[in-house]
Amino acid sequence: MYTTISAWNADESLLILYSVGGGGHQLYNGKTYQPIRSLAINPADLEQVYWDTSNPDILYYVDNQEFIRYHVNAGTQDKLHSFSALCGSSSVSNGGDPMFTSWDSHRLGLVCGNQMFIYDISSDSVLGPKAVSGTPPAQVAPSGTLAYLEAGSGQVLDANLNLVRSLGLQVPDNHASLGRLANGHDTWNGAVYDDGNDDALSNVGILVTWDMSNGTGGAVIGPKTGWPYPPDGHLSAMAYKQPGWIFVSTIPDDTAGLQGKTLLGLETLIADTNTGVVCRVGRHRSWGKNNSVLGYWAEPHTVPSPSGTRAVFGSDWGNGTSVDSYVLELPSYSP
Repeated sequence: MYTTISAWNADESLLILYSVGGGGHQLYNGKTYQPIRSLAINPADLEQVYWDTSNPDILYYVDNQEFIRYHVNAGTQDKLHSFSALCGSSSVSNGGDPMFTSWDSHRLGLVCGNQMFIYDISSDSVLGPKAVSGTPPAQVAPSGTLAYLEAGSGQVLDANLNLVRSLGLQVPDNHASLGRLANGHDTWNGAVYDDGNDDALSNVGILVTWDMSNGTGGAVIGPKTGWPYPPDGHLSAMAYKQPGWIFVSTIPDDTAGLQGKTLLGLETLIADTNTGVVCRVGRHRSWGKNNSVLGYWAEPHTVPSPSGTRAVFGSDWGNGTSVDSYVLELPSYSP
């Protein structure tokens, strides 16, 4: 579905993929990868489906103005909350750049009309709301106590959407994923192509990590740490049982026939943002938006399993005319 949305459920027994050809959300066995059935769900957008991080049978989504808890095995749903009193006739969503829930599955950032807010599932309560600004809504960080808003120079807010600090980003809406370090601090992990500094001080990179609790951080995969200038790409912090691990998929914007022949070409990488260690784990071989037929749908959007032992990605396998899903199994994976 997307790099910021977990594809696997909590115990990795089930997997959701999206069929672009009209099939919608498809449920698979998360270990054998055999298809199970189509899911009769109607989320606000195709990416806005959220597995519960502790109950492997539950996923959440917003359908128009109702927050839904869906029981996957039974195929039944509960309506946990209606936002009609708050939102009037406006539909509710996680916005145009969606991210995951807090890592306890209690909170989610939402927007409707001219206001944004955080919905707390555990207490069935709305925090905020505030008038929209930037690219709403404020996206909840893994702790549930902070949120990130693509506004100004990258705003860190508290759970009531009051400003805590700014991260000093030149472009606050580059591809990013909110994660968490082993020490419990929330992090913004994103691609940065211009940070306003000279080359010697630059924190540009395909992966730049900022600690949302204190505003410290910098480039993890970028020229400052010995890597090339960043190509286009996506990041995922969805290995939530391995705090600090970020999975990166790169898509060079290359028209000179060098697709997959450069250091960061068509690459899948794993970075431990606790230590700065980076591992190259394989080429996804997908041309992404450079695909001459499929465009955006060919972007790999690599997303790890909760344990970080596997990752799923899409690939056109070298400018092909179709996109398939592949799973990368790391040596630590045990079926």
